[in-house]
Amino acid sequence: WEVSWAKWAADGEQIVFSSTEENTAERQFYVYDTKTNEKMPVYADDKGMRTSPQLDETNGQPTLLYDFSRWNAPTEIYAVKVC
Repeated sequence: WEVSWAKWAADGEQIVFSSTEENTAERQFYVYDTKTNEKMPVYADDKGMRTSPQLDETNGQPTLLYDFSRWNAPTEIYAVKVC
């Protein structure tokens, strides 16, 4: 699978990244904690493509902003707190 985007969170202990790990037709976001070596998904109900990510780099609880699209619907913009 492919990691197409990654950013350090402001706390310097977590990495937020986009991956095709679950399905090559979809991109999901994950948070990797460098202290615990755990990978946690950034929860999302819908299946589809998540692109153009931007991460708030100044907050302790950063916000992830991204585009979400499906083959049969227009692109939407989402904002999610990364905890």
